[in-house]
Amino acid sequence: MPATKENLGHLIDTKRPPLVRPDTPRHEATKTMTFLGQCGDHAVGISYFQGHSAWARHPKGDELFIVLQGHLRLLTVDETGEDSLDAGPNTLIRIPAGLWHAQIAKEPVAQVFLTVGEGSESSIEKPRNL
Repeated sequence: MPATKENLGHLIDTKRPPLVRPDTPRHEATKTMTFLGQCGDHAVGISYFQGHSAWARHPKGDELFIVLQGHLRLLTVDETGEDSLDAGPNTLIRIPAGLWHAQIAKEPVAQVFLTVGEGSESSIEKPRNL
């Protein structure tokens, strides 16, 4: 099978992206994502959104984000406490397997993601019983 390439620009809508909140129903939140394929056990896709995502964790594998456009704050929480990091264009974020995380985007953000969906959990509230 030959190598392939795809220009992702057409997947980033130039209009205002969907606004998400932690309590956005999952079927609505997934409208911010376009799945491109599989890489081993990981689903590969692109998301375009603004707002505050639900909390999530993926126990069966690390998750990667590559920010293409915009700026976001990644929030994480585990048994040792809370942390955050800011990311902008051309930033790679690796989230270790099992780490609860959420994203806040005050402006439109486009990012490529690689994630293992099997066994994933999500929560409207910040997880407290870790």
